[in-house]
Amino acid sequence: MVGFVTENNQTFAGRHLLVDFFQCQHNASMEEISSVMIKACKATGATVLFHHAHPFEGDGSSGAVILAESHASWHQWPENSFVAIDFFVCGDCDPTLALPLLRQLFEPQQDRKSTRLNSSHTDISRMPSSA
Repeated sequence: MVGFVTENNQTFAGRHLLVDFFQCQHNASMEEISSVMIKACKATGATVLFHHAHPFEGDGSSGAVILAESHASWHQWPENSFVAIDFFVCGDCDPTLALPLLRQLFEPQQDRKSTRLNSSHTDISRMPSSA
C-alpha cells in the first residue's frame, strides 16, 4: 500500500534503509544488479514502475528503481569491492526484506546498514498544515 507509515502512534513519510557492502566477493555486472534490485524491491512489497542503470568505465555502475512507494538505488565501485545501496519506501513495505537477495548477489565480507523512519525522524502528523 502506498501512503505514510504509522508506528507507535506517530506518522512518518516512510522507511529509509542505507546499506554499504564492503569486500564484495562477487563483481556483479550492471545487468545482474538491475535484475536483483528489481527482485529485491518486489521482496519489500513495493511496486516497480521503471528502472534505469548506467555503466561506468572499469565495470562500475549506478542505477535507480522507481517505485510507486518511492525508490531504490545503487552505486558500485568494483575496483574497491564496494557497493552502496539506498531504499526509501512508504506504506506497508519493509526495506530490510531486500537484504538477503542483495547479500547473496554481492557476497560482502562486511556490511554496514542504517535504518530510520523518514529522513529527519520528524513525526509529520505534528507539522503545521498549510492553509
